[in-house]
Amino acid sequence: MKKDWIVRDLLNTSYNYLKDKKIESPRLCAELLLCHALKMDRLRLYMDMEKPLTQKEISLYRKLVRRRIKGEPLYYIIGKREFWSLKFKVTPDVMIPRVETEHLVECAIEKYRKSKWKDQEIVRFMDIGVGCGNISISLLTELPNCHFYCTDISLNALKIARQNAKAHNVYERMNLILGDLFPSIRSTQNLFHIIVSNPPYIPTDHIPKLSRGRSGNGSRG
Repeated sequence: MKKDWIVRDLLNTSYNYLKDKKIESPRLCAELLLCHALKMDRLRLYMDMEKPLTQKEISLYRKLVRRRIKGEPLYYIIGKREFWSLKFKVTPDVMIPRVETEHLVECAIEKYRKSKWKDQEIVRFMDIGVGCGNISISLLTELPNCHFYCTDISLNALKIARQNAKAHNVYERMNLILGDLFPSIRSTQNLFHIIVSNPPYIPTDHIPKLSRGRSGNGSRG
């Protein structure tokens, strides 16, 4: 006879399982995977702790948990990552935004507010290695006269950044350019007020040697 599961029991069981498997942040992982399986946010999940689960929901959730156990990054499984209180689509084509990178956004905002050019009609920023666009889009939502030129060597990454920019209604102030660092926009490289970048700092060939907790979240920068 199959066990009748409710949200609370399944969460507690999966938390202990993920913890035993040495998965980083097992409680958060269990909650986000279940939210993804049930198509609800965490607040709704907390409110529905006594909700009975169907076998279809349980089966889907277990598949997600198995993917995480095998080492697939959590945020690639659920397809999104929160950064600067905004949600960003992420895929294996881009790095997963790190919480620590919000300090870079804070520093850019502080520099902007202390500058002599903050009241100009257009303030030009540059983002080298835009990835999913988390840095530039976060700044665009904070600074209404800010315009971004964003480069990346990956066309797929630029497509993800474009989707995120449109989702947050800042695409009209964003120029996405395929190319490596400055050469792609060499003619205008001296026209930027602020340049931001958070490129990968762990060589790709070193990643397999990292612990699962370090490499399993997909954050390389």
